[in-house]
Amino acid sequence: MTAETFPHALRLVLVDEGGLDDDPHDHGGRTAHGIIQREYDGFRARHGLPRRDVWSITPAEYTEIYHDRYWMPWCDRLPVGLDYAFFDACVNAGPAQAARTLQRALGVRVDGFMGDVTLGHAHAAAEEGALDALIERFCDARRAFYRALAQFPRYGRGWLARVDHVEKAALAMAASGVGAPRRKGFSDELRAQASARAQPEAVKAPPVSTEAGAAATTGAAVGAGLADHIATATSQLAPFGDAIATVKYLLLGLALASVVLTLYAAWHGRKVREATG
Repeated sequence: MTAETFPHALRLVLVDEGGLDDDPHDHGGRTAHGIIQREYDGFRARHGLPRRDVWSITPAEYTEIYHDRYWMPWCDRLPVGLDYAFFDACVNAGPAQAARTLQRALGVRVDGFMGDVTLGHAHAAAEEGALDALIERFCDARRAFYRALAQFPRYGRGWLARVDHVEKAALAMAASGVGAPRRKGFSDELRAQASARAQPEAVKAPPVSTEAGAAATTGAAVGAGLADHIATATSQLAPFGDAIATVKYLLLGLALASVVLTLYAAWHGRKVREATG
């Protein structure tokens, strides 16, 4: 829980982020050492410097960006080990999503805003000897977040591998109270997957489209109304009893299917919201 952890944590993040990248499928776009072009543009503007290609970024520049934008102000205030895990989540998915992930792991209100309550619960876990369990829950929550993203099929293998070794390094840091152990980097292919920016809003499309969901809801309401009228129609059309019975069961089946489809769409939407905050 000291500033001395930052160099060790940054070294591990840079292993995952790699060097120069311009993946057209990555939400971050043109990237150098994990810093995307628009971040670099903002950094240069704040320092009164002209815009230039992010691939020209210097180590001093990206170190400052990582420290000021992702490490501060919260990582210095978290227990050792959890500080690195939280930092890595900030880099890959943004500080707000990292906060939601930590809050979900702590079982406190999930609002994406760090504060004394969240920090207090994190330190209470450390003081009670439950820091390892908290780190593990935090990493499990990250995995659930990634699995809910639309780009999981493309980048999921790298994202999950990244969380696996972040968890291992964070637990080692928590146990020793010092910097993270050295680790070899990914293959080029896996690094490209692991470094892709994870956008919290880019969740998977539900298997039932919005239009289909609306139609299912309407169908359920119509079906319920039809059920009320069937009995009346049946008594009036008694001579056609066999045909009416068949139609009645068909209509009841349609109404039941519509209700099931509506409930499934609502359940799936809730699960996606739980994973992404």
